[in-house]
Amino acid sequence: MKKAKFLLPMLLLLSASCAKLKVSQNNTPNPEAPQQEQLHKELVSTDMFQTEAPENAEQFDSPKVEIKTKSGTLLLGQTKFSAIKYFYDQKQHTLKILGHLKIETKEKTILTENDFELNGKQNSDQAVIDMNDHGRKPNDPVIRAKVTCLTIADNEDVSCEKALVDFFVLFEKQYFTDQFETAQAAKPVVVEKPKTNESVPQILKTNEPIVSDKPAAIIEETDLQSEGTEESMDGRFQGQAETVDLPEFFKTESSDQTKAEKDPVHIQIEQPKTENKTQVLNTNFIQSSSGTIRPVNQAVGFPDNGTLRNATSLMTQQTLLKENSFYAISFPTRERFYSTFEMAQMISKMGHFLNSKVSDLKLFVGNISAKRGGHLNPHKSHQIGVDADIAYPVSSADLAEKTNFPVVVTQSNRQIHKQAYSVEKTFELFKFAFKQNEFPIDRIFVDRLIIQDLCTYAETKKEFSGADKLIVEKIFQNIEHVDGHGDHFHMRLKCSDSQPACRSKVYKKNLGCAQFK
Repeated sequence: MKKAKFLLPMLLLLSASCAKLKVSQNNTPNPEAPQQEQLHKELVSTDMFQTEAPENAEQFDSPKVEIKTKSGTLLLGQTKFSAIKYFYDQKQHTLKILGHLKIETKEKTILTENDFELNGKQNSDQAVIDMNDHGRKPNDPVIRAKVTCLTIADNEDVSCEKALVDFFVLFEKQYFTDQFETAQAAKPVVVEKPKTNESVPQILKTNEPIVSDKPAAIIEETDLQSEGTEESMDGRFQGQAETVDLPEFFKTESSDQTKAEKDPVHIQIEQPKTENKTQVLNTNFIQSSSGTIRPVNQAVGFPDNGTLRNATSLMTQQTLLKENSFYAISFPTRERFYSTFEMAQMISKMGHFLNSKVSDLKLFVGNISAKRGGHLNPHKSHQIGVDADIAYPVSSADLAEKTNFPVVVTQSNRQIHKQAYSVEKTFELFKFAFKQNEFPIDRIFVDRLIIQDLCTYAETKKEFSGADKLIVEKIFQNIEHVDGHGDHFHMRLKCSDSQPACRSKVYKKNLGCAQFK
C-alpha cells in the first residue's frame, strides 16, 4: 500500500479563513493596570564557568569561546561587565541599563574599559527590546544589547520585570558578546493582567481529543519507569546572539568602528527578500513566508526548572495530520502531550521515518510536558517542552499492538531482554534523529545495557567506518546512561532560535562507546 505523502510543513498552513487574522498592535499602556514605581534590579551573569564553576568543571564539556553567525563571529569570555543596573519603567515601558565594561585579550591583558549607558523602549506587542548606547565617546567601544523579556502574564503575554540581556560590543573590528539575567530570575513569575481579545489562528485553538488507538486497560497496565537525573550544569540562555544581524545592529555608528562591516572575517550573508522573511505577528506567534503560523518563546528556563507558554499539543497535531500521523500518544488522559513547536514537529518526522523508511511501525510517545510546563511528577525534567519519553521500537507492527512500551531492561535485576526490542530499528531511528539538522538533538538518555547493545550492533555492522561514521560518532557522544530508561529513551532537543528564553545544560564529557565497555 502506498504511503500517504507526508506533508509536515502543511500542518499549520494559514487557510483562507485565517487570512483575515487581526493582530493587536495597540502600544498604549493599559489604563486599568496599577501604577507602579520604576523597577530597579542588578544583572547577574548566566555563565557559570565565569562565576561559580565547580571544582570538577574539567569533567564537563568546554564552554564556547565564540559564536559563529551568518553575519560575523562573536567572541566570548573577553568582556568583563560589572556593576550593571537595570531600570525598567513599568508605566512607560522604557528601559535603561548602566554599567562598566572592560575588554581583555585572551591572555587577560586589558584593552580598554569605560562606563556605559544603554536606553530602549518596549513595544507592547514585542518581547525583545533593542538597546543603544547613550553618550559614547569617539574611541569607546560601541555597545548594544537585546533584552528578552521573561515575565509571563496570565494571558501568556510577556513584560520585562524579569529579563535576559545579551550584550554586543564592537571594538577594533571585532565583535564580542556576554549574557546576563535580572537577579532572582531563576523561575518566571506569573503576574495578573487583563485578558486580551487578540485574534489567534483557529487552527491553534482546536480542542484536544482524548483518544487512543488502544484500549485504556492495555495502555495503563504498564507505566513508565521513574527516571533518574543526568549529571549536568546550568548553561546559557539561547538568547539573541545567534540571530542578530551584527552589521545591521551597529549600522548607525559613524565612527571608524563600522569598518568592521567590510572586514572579510565579518562578511554579511545576503538576506532573503522582504516578502520571504518571517513576519513577527506579536509576542506569541510568527508567520513564515509559506504562511505557516507558529508559536514562539514557548520554552522558558531549564528543562528541570522552567515553564511552557503557548504550548503545542501533540494531540491536536495528530488530529490535523489524520492518516499522515505516524505516532501515538500513550496515556493520553494524563494530558502530558504538550511541547514546543520544534518537539511536535520532530516527533512527527521520527514517526514518519519509522513507519515509511524502516517498517510499518508507529512511534509511541509517553510523557512530554504539562500544558504550562513546570514540575511533572515523578520527573525532575520535562518542564519546558523540550523533553520527550519515547518507546524503543520493536521488531514488528504486530508486536507493537501488544506492547507499546516494551521493557528492555528490568531495573530490579539489571537484565536486558534483547528480544523485547529491535536494536537495528532503534539504531536507525537514532541515526535519523542525529542526521537531520532542522531540530538538533541535545541529548538522549538511555539505559547503559542498551547503549552497550547499540555499540555492539554498530561495530558489527562497521558503522564507525561507513558513510555515516561522523553521525554514528555523534550519536554515541550524545547518548548517556540515566537510571530508569529500560522501557523508553528520553530525547531532549537543543534550544532553538525561536526559544530565546530556553536555557541549555552543560553535560559531562562523553567518550562514546569506549566508556560503556
